[in-house]
Amino acid sequence: MTDAKTLDMRDKHWQLMEDLLPVLQPLQIVTSLLSAKISPSSSTVYPMLMKLRTGSLAVTAIDSPAVHAFKDDLRKALTEHFALDDPTTAMHPFVVASVLDPATRCLDNFGPQFRAAAYDNVRELTAASSQQPPAAAVTETVEPPAEKKVKLDNRSATLAFLGVRGASASPEVSEFDRYLSTLSALMSTHCPGGRTTRRAFHRLQPSLRATWPYRPRP
Repeated sequence: MTDAKTLDMRDKHWQLMEDLLPVLQPLQIVTSLLSAKISPSSSTVYPMLMKLRTGSLAVTAIDSPAVHAFKDDLRKALTEHFALDDPTTAMHPFVVASVLDPATRCLDNFGPQFRAAAYDNVRELTAASSQQPPAAAVTETVEPPAEKKVKLDNRSATLAFLGVRGASASPEVSEFDRYLSTLSALMSTHCPGGRTTRRAFHRLQPSLRATWPYRPRP
């Protein structure tokens, strides 16, 4: 800090740096969480991006013109790069994973149209699976335990950024509502640590089994 004070910068530049700091800090957090050595859970990618856009990058009345312009440019770049306003994004596999994750299933930072489209997409997946023949019984081979390795789990930090601790209230939809309201209890009983296993997932309604490939991964 002593060396920083010796830099030949005008007061207005120091003030600009101070004003931009609250904007850059959340951006750094999201960048770190999405760039972790262990890939982040697919279910948390779009919720973090949406919260960043609607929260930290939202323009406020106290923003200076420079901060206002910076937020606008960054929000526009984020929206275009990740197609956040594209209606087809609601059908992205990562968004499907967000709907299936008890911690992000309410899609709190998404608009109502996007949220409805995401739910409708998963509802269509479950309806399509009900037209297929019943899946064969799942058998799991017992393998010797693998050597334990130290893992870097960023899920706790991600959920802290999103402001959630676990399962949230269920959206008001028919069969899908039953799934959303029962998955949390099922995971807590059959999935230690909140991880979804194939065996536990197949305890759900048969029409939901087709969504297994989209399940949130830790």
